[in-house]
Amino acid sequence: MNCKICGSNGWINKEVRTIPDKYEKWMGIEDVKKRWRKCLGCGVWHHLRNYPLEDLEKIYSDGYRDERFRGETIGQAFLRLYNISEVESENSRRIDWLLNSSSLKDPGNMLDIGSGLGIFPIKLKKAFNIDVETVEFNEDSIELLRSHNILCTKEISDKKYDTISMTHVLEHIETPVEYLLSLHKYLESDGKLFIEVPDAIEFELLPPIHDDFNSCHTHFYDTGGLIKTLNRGGFETIDIHREHYKQRNLHRIMAVCRKTQ
Repeated sequence: MNCKICGSNGWINKEVRTIPDKYEKWMGIEDVKKRWRKCLGCGVWHHLRNYPLEDLEKIYSDGYRDERFRGETIGQAFLRLYNISEVESENSRRIDWLLNSSSLKDPGNMLDIGSGLGIFPIKLKKAFNIDVETVEFNEDSIELLRSHNILCTKEISDKKYDTISMTHVLEHIETPVEYLLSLHKYLESDGKLFIEVPDAIEFELLPPIHDDFNSCHTHFYDTGGLIKTLNRGGFETIDIHREHYKQRNLHRIMAVCRKTQ
């Protein structure tokens, strides 16, 4: 099997896991055999499983924000994270980097994909004094976003944006290059993309059962692997940053890139 990112067929394999995690259990997937493996060509980690990803994907619309699954309502989760101190807030750290360090000083007309609780687009709207449109599949998330006067739809509208943002979305996409290429028609000719993903350094720092390695995640990237993936998807990286969120002891990669095709 060749790498979907670079075409290489050289791999480093991690251990095989046969115990379903909470996401698989919620979706009734009990027969599990999966492992992570790293491509020696581009450095991207791929998640292999013995069932089609489609069997799991319904969790995004049916369960991902469910109180029975999360242990709190979506409203409770929003208030808990929105009111967290600026020092502890991961959303505030993202926006600080965009405002002070990145090459995205003026996002212009902006779309946020996979907005979840909506805290990031709400804070973006306030920090940059812009309107931010959002896309979400989960009905609870859509209702929450709309209650905060954020335009939210299930499909990307047929228009052009100056900037698209995706925070913790790309690691859920089984075919990331194809997905990135599909975004081009929604971006202006000089359009930009802001993205954040988990850092593959976590394979060295976290236990194998950590939630970062859950069944919903299809790929892990280091900086080089992310740049190569973005490049294959028609984006040139113009600023990239590794972030350590100390409160949860998690490592992330943020990048700003421009459309090249």
